[in-house]
Amino acid sequence: MEEAKSFRQHTVTKQQIAELIRAARQRFESEKVEKWADECRALQVKLAADRFNLVVLGQFKRGKSSLINAIIGKELLPTGLLPLTSAITTLCYGPKEKVCLQRKGWVFDQEIPIKDLPEFVTQQGNPGNEKGLIEARIELPVAFLRRGVHFVDTPGIGSSQLENTATTNQFLPEADAVIFVTSVEAPLSQVEQNFLREVSGYVHKLFIVVNKIDLISPPERVQVLDYMRENVEIILGPNEISIFPVSARQALTAQTIQEKYENGIKQLEAALEVFLVNEKNQTFCVSILERLIQILASAFSGENEANLKSGQLDSLWIAATNLRNTLFDNEPLLSNALTNKTTAIPVPKNRKIVNVDSRLKKKHDLPKARTCPICAALGQELFDYFVDLQQDGGKEQDEFLASGGLCQVHAWQFREMAAAVTINQMYAPLVESAAAELKQMHSDHRNGKESNNQALPKKNTCPACALIDKAERAQVKTFLEYVKTSNGKSYYKDALGLCLPHLEAVLHANLENDIQNFLLEEQARHLEELSEDMRNYVLKREALRRDLLNTNEENAWIRVIVQMVGERMSYILSRNEASPIWKTQE
Repeated sequence: MEEAKSFRQHTVTKQQIAELIRAARQRFESEKVEKWADECRALQVKLAADRFNLVVLGQFKRGKSSLINAIIGKELLPTGLLPLTSAITTLCYGPKEKVCLQRKGWVFDQEIPIKDLPEFVTQQGNPGNEKGLIEARIELPVAFLRRGVHFVDTPGIGSSQLENTATTNQFLPEADAVIFVTSVEAPLSQVEQNFLREVSGYVHKLFIVVNKIDLISPPERVQVLDYMRENVEIILGPNEISIFPVSARQALTAQTIQEKYENGIKQLEAALEVFLVNEKNQTFCVSILERLIQILASAFSGENEANLKSGQLDSLWIAATNLRNTLFDNEPLLSNALTNKTTAIPVPKNRKIVNVDSRLKKKHDLPKARTCPICAALGQELFDYFVDLQQDGGKEQDEFLASGGLCQVHAWQFREMAAAVTINQMYAPLVESAAAELKQMHSDHRNGKESNNQALPKKNTCPACALIDKAERAQVKTFLEYVKTSNGKSYYKDALGLCLPHLEAVLHANLENDIQNFLLEEQARHLEELSEDMRNYVLKREALRRDLLNTNEENAWIRVIVQMVGERMSYILSRNEASPIWKTQE
């Protein structure tokens, strides 16, 4: 149950992040800022793929590839004294072993036998990366990789191949968690210290590995580890960073579990397993959000600053930052490197920062609203209900199961906003109950008994219908109280007005004569203006002068349906005007 709840929360969080990225991308596209629009599209792809990059980083010849081989339990990646190519090697889950190469100028990936991998990823087989390798992706049926993990081997920094360092630095923003590898031969050199500071600005989860402990005696190991802890604390601060002493070479050749424990690999594997089960999803979402924050911050420092700084991106930055802080329990970064980058956008003065859910908390410019306010309020109620309905263990789910599910209309509306996994999880018990009931009915029928089909859906038991019925009565009352005020009358004159079904409901609520006369007079005027807009639309379109159309004429065809029959609840959820007027006028 806890794992399912965690997965559900991860799904909801990803949806919130997706909306922020989508809004940023659309803004960049509207301003023709392709660079940042492309960055947002790449983030959307990563979010959709749920790809978690566990990246192995370190200086040249610290044993990164050997460590990966030891964790995988197979001598798969080539090792040696010469530096590898300036390409990324990724290990991910697949039902069978295969290697796919992404190469410059190639439209499709090239699949090669795994034995031919050294011909592309070593300096000897591919000197200077003359074969144009970008990434080698190795698919393996390894349980460690089943959780969406992409185990990434990067070129070592500090070698004679300068492009290796450049490739590794370019990949840093893609890292979600890092295994930082040093060795006892020169533990945490000055180059590594500087690199570790840079890495800590991109990720929150670091595993620090001291490799090749088999080269020194036990007393020397103690001294090396003490030295490492002192310097790591100086670089990263008093964070809980675990340091794992290992011998990847000996662990790979170990014949027993005990030998692997003695060489440190099992302790590292256990820590990675705990992290992947308990923290990976949160770390992944934080990583995506911080990349979005970087993109939004960078957008304000370029040539498009004047065009972009109109408030929307600023609000997105605040929303992304608040969501990131919520996920990460307001803990600081491992270093302030990323913090310094993201404070490029100042928080506007007198603006209260709150946790933002753009669909539930957004305030709207109500005088421009073009929908029935009661429909809008009911749509919000229904949306809130559908959100609550997806929360594990809530009373809404108990009512849902007890009632036999949603009616046809609300079931399809729920389907439009809920993920497939959510629907599968919620409806599975109903389907199983219906199947059991049908089997019981069949048995009763065969035995000449009267059936009592309690589990099958009943008419008029939809919990969403009951909610809307109750909410509608309350909203009619609230609307009437609001329209009696001067603000309410002023708003109603400028708005589209009530839909005819809700106008009828309001008129049956024992109105004072002056309020009834006001509503009838204003509603008739609204409809007359709407008729004019509709006829003008037809006239201008038939005259092939679409350029003469104003906004009211262009959307008249939508407004007339709203006026005659009311909003379709699932539709108003995506419209900017859908917000109860009396809530936003407070």
